[in-house]
Amino acid sequence: MTDEVRGALKTKGTIPKKDIEELSILLDALLQTEVSARPSTEIDLLIHTRLDELLKDIVDSKETMCHNLDRSQVTTFIKAGSLRRKWERRFKEFDFNINKPRTEQMKINGPLRGLTLIGSNGDHGINWLVSYVQPAELEGHVNFTPGDWWLNMHCALRDGAVGSVDKLLTMGKSGVVALALLTGEEITGPTLNLFEYTKIGHNVDELMKLMACNRGRPIRILRGSSLKSKYAPAAGVRYDGLHVVKQFGHKLLDETKNVYRCTIMLERSTSQKPFAEVLRLPKPSQLDDWELYKKLMGEEYRKREGEPAFEKWMDLEEEQQADKEQFVKSRALQEGIRRYTLVERKPSYLHSQ
Repeated sequence: MTDEVRGALKTKGTIPKKDIEELSILLDALLQTEVSARPSTEIDLLIHTRLDELLKDIVDSKETMCHNLDRSQVTTFIKAGSLRRKWERRFKEFDFNINKPRTEQMKINGPLRGLTLIGSNGDHGINWLVSYVQPAELEGHVNFTPGDWWLNMHCALRDGAVGSVDKLLTMGKSGVVALALLTGEEITGPTLNLFEYTKIGHNVDELMKLMACNRGRPIRILRGSSLKSKYAPAAGVRYDGLHVVKQFGHKLLDETKNVYRCTIMLERSTSQKPFAEVLRLPKPSQLDDWELYKKLMGEEYRKREGEPAFEKWMDLEEEQQADKEQFVKSRALQEGIRRYTLVERKPSYLHSQ
């Protein structure tokens, strides 16, 4: 319930009616234990249920909840604030005592299981050692469901979603089985379920494999948070389902430096989880893990590379995020204008140069 309510608070600013009665009963029960001589609520309950994060999100939604005509929203806001204050008084160093064991749990049997930090990699962040890797050469969904999510590509490699952390393509016996869209740009295609992906780089040979194989067989598509696209996840790496490569094009931009622009038209296959549901992921609890992961990465990078390098790295991360947000806003404006025109849009690589 915590993820569902927190998701609604983020998108709509209020708690769904179907959840508010159950939540009110829960808050009443938890408040009742706090006034007893020996409160029975242990901090482990908060660690595993994310109730502390739920209360924080409710309190942070004061403007929308307290201006709502539904009095139950206001009452729930008051109860949540009261309970959070009581927990903060009773559990000393509240946030630290909750987040430290959560981080350890992530390493042992959570999202970072099977991964070990082994060093920093200059401007590229942290290197990980993956202790076990599931095979990734199988075709189709395998054991994955659209919306499955990982903190990084090493986690996806561990589970067999991809065969490498630094290559776009994962190859199987009959050709490409997975394509990871981690950087580059993506826009909405000319028709429903079509997506146009563009990447500029030197390694055109790898992408050329998309032309020579598959012949309409669907491949797994993963999107990363650094991809300039409104379809990219807010954090980490997400499996977005099976897609078919409909078209492929490339153009030499700089012969001296061997720089190419490659464009791929992808069509999302039907008969799988609707893309609208996939786009709601990662869940709030997964974003909590992402924040802990970023903190862990930052502390490790600062320790290994020093404060100046850490600040430079953070500036680069913020710059990339700002570029992505600007790209998404710009595309949204262009798509808004295009709705009022009747001009058929062709893929960008078919335009005259």
